[in-house]
Amino acid sequence: MFNLRAISIDVNDETAWVQAGATLGELYYNIWMRSEVLGFSAGICPTVGVGGHVSGGGYGNMLRKFGLTIDNVLDARLVDINGRILDRKSMGERCILGN
Repeated sequence: MFNLRAISIDVNDETAWVQAGATLGELYYNIWMRSEVLGFSAGICPTVGVGGHVSGGGYGNMLRKFGLTIDNVLDARLVDINGRILDRKSMGERCILGN
């Protein structure tokens, strides 16, 4: 996980792709470097990994206004036991969005 830390932020779409090994501190810093108005609803400990934080729901200071971190996840790429890469399109909308 330590090497899976890439962060790609699209300010125009207000979205980001974040690999599971990145820390919340790295994510916050990357957002701050690209925008003065965008943020991310997550916890306050900068050394927590994004993958663990999201899979645990993502409690943070902006919870009451923006919901849990997981409430803001639009898509994910997962690897199943057979090595297939799965995303929202291959698993269906309900799997990611929980509808």
